[in-house]
Amino acid sequence: MFKKISYSTGINIYQNFVSLIVFLITAHLYGSEGRGIIAASTQILTLICAIVGLSLGRVLPYLLVDSKLSKEDFFQKNFYTYFITCCGSMLLAFLGVFVLNNINSVFGELDFKYLLISMVALPYFLWSNTSIFVFSTANLLVKQSSVILINRSVYLFAVIILVYVVKLPITSFLVIMSIINLLQFFSEIRIIQTTFNPILKFNSAFFKKLLSNALKIHPDTVASLSYSSFITVVVNKMMTLKDVGNFSFALQIVVLINIIPTIINQYNISLITEKGVEASWSTQKKYIFRALGIMVVAVIFALIGYSLMISLFKLESFEESIPVFRILCLAVLPNAFATLMNSRWLTEGKFKQLSIISIITGCISFIMSYQLVKHYSLTGAAISCVISYVIAALVNIVFFIYTNRKYSKRIAVVGLNN
Repeated sequence: MFKKISYSTGINIYQNFVSLIVFLITAHLYGSEGRGIIAASTQILTLICAIVGLSLGRVLPYLLVDSKLSKEDFFQKNFYTYFITCCGSMLLAFLGVFVLNNINSVFGELDFKYLLISMVALPYFLWSNTSIFVFSTANLLVKQSSVILINRSVYLFAVIILVYVVKLPITSFLVIMSIINLLQFFSEIRIIQTTFNPILKFNSAFFKKLLSNALKIHPDTVASLSYSSFITVVVNKMMTLKDVGNFSFALQIVVLINIIPTIINQYNISLITEKGVEASWSTQKKYIFRALGIMVVAVIFALIGYSLMISLFKLESFEESIPVFRILCLAVLPNAFATLMNSRWLTEGKFKQLSIISIITGCISFIMSYQLVKHYSLTGAAISCVISYVIAALVNIVFFIYTNRKYSKRIAVVGLNN
């Protein structure tokens, strides 16, 4: 398990390192406004795909545990049903972009042509919201990581040659990014096909279970979007593209710091589906505490290195993001803890409880983001993000205590009986 976690963590660090290098290259060439165009296009499509995607991937671990089938049988019988359902969501996302474009100023300063170019990768945007759960449930994270390694290397090479050397316009960069993302989508689908050889048949019983459980947890997904993606969209609507570029830069580094808990959460899903929800708890607890210790060190290094990075790469137009980043760092530990506990909510099937809590938190975040961005600009956006993650962490602390007491009592009872 440790080797697998280390490998996937290394690949994800590399993936985010590539994203950072690409960010620095495009920041030099296109400036903060250009980065704002890229960030706004990406976040808007990510937001739309997450809303219409119905959280299908998030219920897969629970459906596998509940089915009592082996991973092989589960994916052989059900993958094509799952994929067809995802394609339906893809069509809704495509239509959603055009419907929203007819609403005045919903995309702020962003020219619709940039969204159209980015929509080439619409299957990828939809798949990226679900692939992490598909590969965690299938215990194929190592294979997915290998695809990511190749894809991101090609992406970096293309950006260096075509963007940095040839100095192509921003529209060309969006085309390159969209095509490479689309290739990653096809490559990952191919992994599932070659590993499990799914039966080309629509399973109506599985479809009903998938949809009914997904609808229970989907409010949680939509509400969770308000923590970061929605706030970026609010900044795009209420402020300038330069502000979007500054905020997204700071947020990108925070996402980079959160790699470790994200990877550990993926393997926790595999761990729970293999050992069961009760037997896996003691191991999951160890992972949680170790990850949080690592995150403390990571935040300290990030706070020291962020302003140095801006000076070193002469990114003067991003200096406004320094105080924003310092505030966002307060969200790292709360976000990490909530991420590490997410697998427990999903595999225990606590979809309704999670959705109710997230709807309340999301509504608070929705109101805060509008008010704080309106009155305090980028600082307000960062504060809104931090408060949202702190509320989420407090809920997960309560859930952690509840879960720990529940399984500790069961272990004690089993010990007495023996």
